[in-house]
Amino acid sequence: MKHMLFNYNSAQLWINKNKNYDVGISYSGYYPFIDKYIAKSNTKKKLIWVHTDLKKVYETDKLYHERIRLTKNKYNYFDNIVCVSNSIKEEFIKF
Repeated sequence: MKHMLFNYNSAQLWINKNKNYDVGISYSGYYPFIDKYIAKSNTKKKLIWVHTDLKKVYETDKLYHERIRLTKNKYNYFDNIVCVSNSIKEEFIKF
């Protein structure tokens, strides 16, 4: 049910199509609904933050494998990916 309610297409239902914004920021990167909401919003520029070493989480948490598989393409919807540190950036690029 969760995946049916909160996917990229249904996120459009929550967005006011009459409003345009300069920047949309998915500051979280952990909550798919926020990412999807920003990805589908009417903004000139879309940014998403990466707070953690996704490769390390992937390697240590087997439950995260499916989540990564389902959400890895979300980054294609954003103009910029902002990493909280250079080491996170390097690991993100490798991953």
